[in-house]
This record gives sequence, structure tokens and C-alpha cells, in this order.
Amino acid sequence: MTDSFAGWTRIDSLDEQAIRAACAIVAIVDEKGACSLLATTANARAFWLKRKLQVDVAATTPIVYSNYVDSMFDAELAFLTTARKALPDSYQSLIAPWQAWYLRLDPERGTWANATVSEAMQPLRKQVAFGPVQDKRTVSKLGELLDDLFDLCRYPAELAKTPNARPCPYKEMGRCPAPCDGSEPWSAFLERFQRASEALRSIQDLQRAVEKRTRMAASINDFERAAHLQSITKRLDGRLGKKLAHLAHAHAFAQVALVPRARHHKMIYLCRPDGIHPVAELEPNPTIESCQAAIESIASVPAQRSDWQPSCEQTEAMNFVTHRLFLARRTELFLTLEDAINPATLRKAACRTTKPESDD
Repeated sequence: MTDSFAGWTRIDSLDEQAIRAACAIVAIVDEKGACSLLATTANARAFWLKRKLQVDVAATTPIVYSNYVDSMFDAELAFLTTARKALPDSYQSLIAPWQAWYLRLDPERGTWANATVSEAMQPLRKQVAFGPVQDKRTVSKLGELLDDLFDLCRYPAELAKTPNARPCPYKEMGRCPAPCDGSEPWSAFLERFQRASEALRSIQDLQRAVEKRTRMAASINDFERAAHLQSITKRLDGRLGKKLAHLAHAHAFAQVALVPRARHHKMIYLCRPDGIHPVAELEPNPTIESCQAAIESIASVPAQRSDWQPSCEQTEAMNFVTHRLFLARRTELFLTLEDAINPATLRKAACRTTKPESDD
């Protein structure tokens, strides 16, 4: 088991001041060589001082290792890799809070459901998924918003009985053309469902869809409906919109992370569902030419295969990226692929500095 920590620094026997106040992965190993604790910290020295008393009064004398890195992005990524080896039976429960969620649509049945990363990437019939979203509840809110915005079916069990189902109250309110009882042709409903799906390609597309339908409601003097849609606009401009900020087709998702390195360098990673690809390193205050070279490195990463299926490691990496994306404060910067391939935008991002992360 201690092979997992080869090359790490043993800090339990060091003087306090010899332990670096830097980002690190810390491991506590018992006398049998089994890892009893694996954690990340923004300050290895403070981490050790906080737990030193616990170690001193333990019945046995454990060994404490530390692996220093340049950022919490690197620390948590190394944590994931190390945990697979050191804690194979329990590490998945440790990374469970990183779980990313998606809204999966079935364009043949006209229904939606919550999905994990592995479920979202499965080519079940012609289903498509959109995300990532940080929590399952927000995915459900997005599905309900889609039903509300495009007047889709709120009762999928009845929809499955089409055209012999019993219409719901939304038909009586004039809010649903009722494909379930055959009032609306099934083909027309699926076309409407497809338009709803297209609105999920990005948060901007979703906002434009709401604005368009608000204007449509106002044009026919349905001011109550227009006012309701305006309230959806406010939600998308606020907290809900922040939770949907990275909305994209699951297979088309791509973010470029600029991760701090020593001496103010930035390591560039291309983050996609098929993995986290290190592509280039930028010096402090990079030139446009060096940014252009980095962009060429990003473009050189082979495209994701159309028949690709995620491995367990790739699924966990996507959960990790989603976890980092939604942190309130982080040292790395994320850019959309569109922004990252603009040399001026990439240079501006590379020159930015962020505050160090804490362990809070």
C-alpha cells in the first residue's frame, strides 16, 4: 500500500517549519501500511498542526505523508488518482459529492429524466443529454421549466398511452394541445419536443427561447402568460442561471482550464467527457504568439470518437471537472472552447491572478 506514496515527503518526523504551507495531498498510513486517511489541503503545515495531537495520542504510531502540488486543482486530481490505488474499496464514496447530473431527453417518447455522467453518455436509442449540472434537484427544475416553457407533457405515464390516454387539466386550461388523447398529432408534438431540446444547447439559447415565447404571448395579448415567462427570465438571470451556466450537449461539452503553476506559469488542460488532456504551458504575461501555439496544441487533441463509451476513470474525471466548475472560489480559470481559441482572450485569462483557495 505504501507504494502509492513513493516519492512523497514524510512529514510526521519533520520540524513544523520544515513542512510547507502549500497545497498538498496528505495521507496517514497505519503500522500495517494501510491508508487510514487521504485528504487534500491548501496548507499542509496547518493541516498537520491541526491533526498532530490526534496522531500523538493514537494507540499506534502512524506515518504521515505529503505530496506537494501547485494548486488545489492538481491536489484534487492527484487525490483521485491516488485514491483509486490506496483506497480501492472506499474511494468512490469519498468523491460522491462531485457527482455531475444531466437532463436526458428521449425524442422518440417525448419524455425527460435525470441522468448521471455514465447514463448521459450512453447512446440509448436516440436519447440526448444536456449538462453538466451540479445537483439532481436543479436538473429536475430544468425539466419542469422545459415542460412549462414549451407546454410539454407533465404526465409521462399518460403520454405513454397515446392516443388513448385521459387528458390532464392542462388541456382544459389551454396550456397543452394534448397529444395523449390524439388531439395533437404525435408528429407535431415530437417536433415541439425537438425545439425544446434545441433550446438546451446553452444557457444563452435557453434564455433566447424564453424571450421569444414571451414576445409571442404578448403579441396575442396573453399578458398573464407573458408575465409568467418574464419570471422565468428573472430566474435564469439569477441563481438558477448560475447553476445552468455550463449547459451543453453532453458529448459536445468542452472547457479549457488554466491552472496555476510555480513561477506564475499556467498549465492548460482541455477538459472533455473523454478525459482531462494536458496540452500546453504558458509563461507569465504570455505573448500572442505563445498563445497561438497553445491554441494549436488544443486543436491537435484528437476528436472524441462517435462510438466512444466512457470508462470508469473518464466518468470520475468528468465529475471532478464539474465539481471544480461550480466552486465559489478556485485558483484555476475555465474558458469555453470558443473563448480559448481566441488568442487575445486566452492571453487575458492567462495574465489574470486569483486568490488562493482555503480549506473551508
